[in-house]
Amino acid sequence: VVMRKNTQYREHVAYALRRFSEVGLPQRLRSDVDEPMPECAHTPDSSVFCVGIREFSTPLLVLALGMLVS
Repeated sequence: VVMRKNTQYREHVAYALRRFSEVGLPQRLRSDVDEPMPECAHTPDSSVFCVGIREFSTPLLVLALGMLVS
C-alpha cells in the first residue's frame, strides 16, 4: 500500500491488512479472480478457426454506430 510518510493512519492500515491476511481474504479473492483455464483449452485439437466477414459484420456495425453517436 502506498502511503505518505509519517501519516497518522499507518497503524490502522497495517492492522487492517494483517486482519485481512489472517482471515484469508487475499487467498479467497485470488481464487475467485484467477480461475484456472478449463481442460479443453489445452487439448491439441483446439485449432484456430477462420471468421468470415459475415460473422464479424455485426460487431463492426455496432462499433461504427457507437463511434457515430459519440
